[in-house]
Amino acid sequence: MLIKKEGNFMDFSSQKEIKSLLIDNIKECVSYLLPGGEFYQDRFYLANLGKDKIIVEIKGEKAGIWNDIYKEKKGDILSLWTLVEGNIDSAKKWLNAKKNSTLQNNGEKAFSVRHYLNDKSPMPKDIIGPKILTPSGLLVIGGTPKIGKSNFLLSMLVHLAAGVSFLGMKPAKPLKIFYLQNEMEYRERLQKLRISKKTLDAGTENLVITKKVQLTLNVEKIKEIMSENLDVKTVDLIVIDSVFDYRSMISFLQNSIDELRSITNSAAGVIVTHYTKKVSTTTLKKNPFQALSGANVLRSLYTSGVMIFRPERNTLQLMYELKNGKPIPTKFKNMVNGRCIATA
Repeated sequence: MLIKKEGNFMDFSSQKEIKSLLIDNIKECVSYLLPGGEFYQDRFYLANLGKDKIIVEIKGEKAGIWNDIYKEKKGDILSLWTLVEGNIDSAKKWLNAKKNSTLQNNGEKAFSVRHYLNDKSPMPKDIIGPKILTPSGLLVIGGTPKIGKSNFLLSMLVHLAAGVSFLGMKPAKPLKIFYLQNEMEYRERLQKLRISKKTLDAGTENLVITKKVQLTLNVEKIKEIMSENLDVKTVDLIVIDSVFDYRSMISFLQNSIDELRSITNSAAGVIVTHYTKKVSTTTLKKNPFQALSGANVLRSLYTSGVMIFRPERNTLQLMYELKNGKPIPTKFKNMVNGRCIATA
């Protein structure tokens, strides 16, 4: 039985219940504890733990049982968690974080209206407020080719990594960000950003940017690149810029984004950039988000969208679409030398 406490957390009356919940979520659990491993025929998971090779059963009555190929060590999922994380308290935090993003898979698939009305626990904080990116949410930043999405995005990410508001978009804290991109080398562009030195310095450690790479939307490959530079379990925001084959991107968002979160941070937000179809400015202004390539499917997947276009040469216009929260008015910002002047 899970006992609900005041606030955002559940209390666990016994280790037996923790073990049961970890086994219910065994695939995500072992991927979290032992990143970089592989599943085999839905029977077991094989991964390295330092110099040791670990096999974990993930199916049937033996689910959660593990053994070390090189050493005479074995145990259940609780002992594996303790071996990797040091203590079982972090398992409680992991289960609670999972509960915050989705209904916990513990046999309760639905709740009475009274349950919801009586639930006074605080809602999880926005990753980017107000409701622009919620935990486990997806933000799509769209615009016509060459309009400056990457410049806009780079300025935005530096501010978010520093914990500083950007054009009214407010991070809950200095965000740890992984930015996977295939646009260009960013050294010169970063050095020319119109951002205060204080903000730029504050964001340097939290923002990791790849070199220009050939984007392949493969979960394990993304995780491999990410883990070279930061602790994947602490990443707040994963950014992908940009995928020109929108069918591949939509397939990734439909089929693989939850898997990526399961081996990094289940509450991580995701941002992708995308381009519009060739439409007139009038059509773009009238129904901007329907102008996205693959809009009918894409709009069913994202939790929020930002559309960028230029009504005039030196003006940038931002329009918002939120699935949660109050509508955000359209914003207009001046451009200098093709770059957005960032203000809070």
